[in-house]
Amino acid sequence: MSEINVQLKGGSPVPVPASATVAEALKKLDRDLAKQALAAKIGGREVDLTAQLDSDEAPESVLQIEPIVPQTRDGLEVLRHSTAHVLAQAVQDLFPE
Repeated sequence: MSEINVQLKGGSPVPVPASATVAEALKKLDRDLAKQALAAKIGGREVDLTAQLDSDEAPESVLQIEPIVPQTRDGLEVLRHSTAHVLAQAVQDLFPE
């Protein structure tokens, strides 16, 4: 099984299985931060925590993961976007037509 090296900004690289999700990689890097994360940025691209890691995005053989937590501007945007979806689903359930 192949592995991908992942790291947080300024942190040490940690090997994870190539089939790992962003959430699984964050747990290996920092369990407390992983619990707070709503999403993450990989190569400047925002991804869901269930997204699978892609070794093609690691130009220097190390994939940098930047967690998005609620206390940040990006985290607030993720929360707003998610709650908008929840509200839309509730409205559709109440008023299907």
